Amino acid sequence: MKDVISRIEKKVWQTIPGENRIGLLDGLSGIAMFYNFLSKTYNNIEYQEKLLLIIDKINNLISEESNSSSLCSGLAGYGWVLLNLNNDDIEIDESYFESLDLILAEDLKELLNKNNFDFLHGAMGIVFYFINRNNIAKTDFLIETLNNFSRELIGKINSNLNDVLIRESAYHNDKCYYFGIAHGVSGLINFLIYLSNNFKELEIDVKEPLNICIDFLKKGKKYDLKSKQFFPNVHILKSEISTSALLGWCQGDLGISNSLYNASIFLNNNELKNEAIALMDNTKNISLSESNVKDFGICHGSTGIIMQYHFASLKFGIDYCNEIKIWDDVMRFQTKNFSEFLAHTGNGQYIEEVSILKGASGLGMVLLTINNEINPNWLSCINLH
Repeated sequence: MKDVISRIEKKVWQTIPGENRIGLLDGLSGIAMFYNFLSKTYNNIEYQEKLLLIIDKINNLISEESNSSSLCSGLAGYGWVLLNLNNDDIEIDESYFESLDLILAEDLKELLNKNNFDFLHGAMGIVFYFINRNNIAKTDFLIETLNNFSRELIGKINSNLNDVLIRESAYHNDKCYYFGIAHGVSGLINFLIYLSNNFKELEIDVKEPLNICIDFLKKGKKYDLKSKQFFPNVHILKSEISTSALLGWCQGDLGISNSLYNASIFLNNNELKNEAIALMDNTKNISLSESNVKDFGICHGSTGIIMQYHFASLKFGIDYCNEIKIWDDVMRFQTKNFSEFLAHTGNGQYIEEVSILKGASGLGMVLLTINNEINPNWLSCINLH
């Protein structure tokens, strides 16, 4: 295991000089988290020194150019990483976080005006940062910001869920809504539960909007012979067409099972729990050729599937070791036994990728997680809990 992680780390480090993305999920902030885990797991000063160099590079990049505010690619993600490093060699003044809070609060207002509630690229991702920030600082500003957002989000869900879900489709030139955990209604379910469980000053109940989201999700449930799953990826409004989901983290029944199971615990609903488990169990029948999986990454590849089955084993108390082994073999084949880390670009091409969401550092963190070297709590940054 240690040798495999070392090989992954060497590949990741080779890319750092040319990596100028600051993102948590698609750039240096996530890689910094990877090195923080390596430093703590192996007590290796080399990993610690590399972590510090990456943090310095991120700060320089932020000072040199404007950046997005998103959790995936921008300042919210970097802020979340800084909140969770717990590293004695990295001291961040409270004034730095206060300045970041103000920037993100302004961007949050703009996103709400645009009805952009997306977790990876929109308002929910920024609020995810604020929830974690509030658990440390608990200022009136943070509490007010979080409660104002919560009232707006829940008010819109209760009055018309479509106002939250519907967005422009980049692929179909039409409005659409998603089902998956990355951008869809199942991700909204997980976020509402996370908000309620981790923001103790919340002034509004999430049970009604949760049930609205669950009812909406269930209306879209229909077995698809092509994907061998029950939920599509996206529904196109104008054409009334639902596109098949691939098997992965970002879309499909694995993530939806996670959100329904979380909702069943939160709402004390055994029928929902059984539905979530049945959904997960059904995915065991999907082969590689049927899955539409084309690379190893967390987002829509074999590593994400491995992580989902491992996480389900922990939560459900059900042994998915056989499925983990099947997809572990796939991942090893895709990476040429941890020597090559290529992400599918969507147009038939492959590029080297080391980010958390699609690349080698994400694979390294998943391997550390399933081998019980690190706590799986970091998965909350991909809306998995």
